[in-house]
Amino acid sequence: MGTPPRGDRSVRSPGPPPGPRRNPAVSVGKGDMTVGPLVSKEFVQMRSQLLQTVGFLALALVVFSRTSPDMVLTFFNVFPVVMAMTLPQLSFMHEERGHTFCFLRALPMRPWEIVAAKYLATFVVMVGFGILLLLVGTLVIAVRPTVLMAHLTVILLLSLLLAAISYFFHFWLGLKAARVALLVLVGLVGGAFMLAVVPDASAVTALLSSPAGSS
Repeated sequence: MGTPPRGDRSVRSPGPPPGPRRNPAVSVGKGDMTVGPLVSKEFVQMRSQLLQTVGFLALALVVFSRTSPDMVLTFFNVFPVVMAMTLPQLSFMHEERGHTFCFLRALPMRPWEIVAAKYLATFVVMVGFGILLLLVGTLVIAVRPTVLMAHLTVILLLSLLLAAISYFFHFWLGLKAARVALLVLVGLVGGAFMLAVVPDASAVTALLSSPAGSS
């Protein structure tokens, strides 16, 4: 049998391996990620606070539903407003602790998508509290539907307004300065509310100075 001549170069060495094929349907430009995963991230970060709040409201419902229904309704009215102001602070605290913003900036998304995810997560939480308030007011305390819906609308609008202000402070001032700004805002709003609901000082003085049992 003959052997191939030494000068035969018909067998060529393989070239460099081809690079990874790019899928033309997948783009890596800005804005390819949807807001849904960001909203899920917000709920994962705040799951412990949300579970604690729901557990406290359930405990208040069990304890005070028969003895003091008005107190139950007060809890369900106050907590949406409180959570609307604290959820942005908790979200930014988790972002600062885990350095998440640096990671989010490297992802293919626009800044407005990060902001929209935070607002959308807060909106979903407020709607959830509104549904709880609606169920408690209708089934437990038997509030008239028209009064309850008007009350629920005011609570939701106030909660969303406070959440928007809180997010604005956090994005504009940062975490620490936003806390101070929110304390000042709460003091101003609380002072104005007390001046609006507290009766006239003369009526309070007359009530305190009247003898016990007098009409």
